[in-house]
Amino acid sequence: MAVTHTREEIAGYLKADSVSYLSLEGMVKATGGQKRILPGLL
Repeated sequence: MAVTHTREEIAGYLKADSVSYLSLEGMVKATGGQKRILPGLL
């Protein structure tokens, strides 16, 4: 979806005020998870 739609369009679809993207490091920190790259994803 992010490839073909703007942030504003995605926010409208989700009925959200705004949307933003996290870096991989930000996602790991926010979820308390462990950074792990699965084969074939990068």
